[in-house]
Amino acid sequence: MISFPIDILFQRIIHTLEKDIIPLLGSPFSRTQATGIISLLSNIAPRLEHRCDLLRQETEENRDILKDILVAIREEKKASQNERITQLEDQLIKVFAPAAEILAEENKRLLRILVDTIRSLDSLETILPPSLYISLKDKIKGHLRRQLKREMAFLTSTKFGRMSSA
Repeated sequence: MISFPIDILFQRIIHTLEKDIIPLLGSPFSRTQATGIISLLSNIAPRLEHRCDLLRQETEENRDILKDILVAIREEKKASQNERITQLEDQLIKVFAPAAEILAEENKRLLRILVDTIRSLDSLETILPPSLYISLKDKIKGHLRRQLKREMAFLTSTKFGRMSSA
């Protein structure tokens, strides 16, 4: 499943309403209601995208202040060796080193997006400039080779190593 930015998603919904649904509606009342929905969506979409920008900005600012505090606390910890300062440091470290479960979920999400992106790129092969298409495909291949090499390092059978170098 490809995840679209909210503004593109709303544009596609509006387009579908205008081109595919409204022409099939029989009564003027239904068409007016659908047109009202288009107007509502047109007014909501920019505000939602704007809020996402604000949320990103606020998140970055929160991370920045927590990072500043962590740096200062680490300096003080060296000087005082106070247990409560160590506890605060441990709490702040968690912000910058998320739990394995969170990383695993994020990794799964990004892998799904990568697979969808590969499919999309393949469908754009005749549209994209050849140099761009080849460059992107080479980057993806290199990325996947690095991942495979990392995974192969965990395998204990030497037969797998021989197969990968063939």
